[in-house]
Amino acid sequence: MKTRFFFLTLLALTSSMVILAQLNPIKNLYFYAWYEMPNNFFQLRWSPPDSSLTDTLVGYNIYRDSVLYRFQTDTTMHHIDTWDTNAGEDFLYNNSCPFYIHVTAVYNSVHIESIYNDSAYCYGFAINIKEIQNNNIKLEILPNPVSDNSIITIHLDKIPNGEQLIIVNEQGIVIKGMLLVSRITKINISDLSIKNGLYFCSIIEKGQVITNKMIKLK
Repeated sequence: MKTRFFFLTLLALTSSMVILAQLNPIKNLYFYAWYEMPNNFFQLRWSPPDSSLTDTLVGYNIYRDSVLYRFQTDTTMHHIDTWDTNAGEDFLYNNSCPFYIHVTAVYNSVHIESIYNDSAYCYGFAINIKEIQNNNIKLEILPNPVSDNSIITIHLDKIPNGEQLIIVNEQGIVIKGMLLVSRITKINISDLSIKNGLYFCSIIEKGQVITNKMIKLK
């Protein structure tokens, strides 16, 4: 009897593994987000999974971190213009914090999910802070998030007197440091040779620090 129970259990486990193996995941996950004042836009898309031999594909579950955002049947969720959207900006507003995105394929009437092999990273919603300033300094990053074609512009209302610019990454590593020698200084993002990610631009003036967050997306 014990031997029979063992083989039945093994058969059940093997059958479950075979079924799960046929719950094919989605392919080619793609996510991109950008800011065009005053809106955040994004595009999330993927390719359908390979056909399953055992279950019928019924749709997709979209997750922010481990929290289910919604179920849908389309292979795209987007907000690429105020008139071209099937989601709105709400997807990006996760307490304004960064989060990971993954999508699972959902099969049959009881919504069995596939695994996921890929995920995307969202920095949260972007705020286009045009300038942070004190009485003498304006730090502009336009647009924000930035691309290789973007330019950081620093305005000083007085002749420079020891002001410094420092750009650091999330790990606190200094990417660029320089003394400001002109009332207007422009820095091309392409000259920094930085990867996509979060950076902090700071101007130091007599112990005061003005910092602006900069996100590099493309």
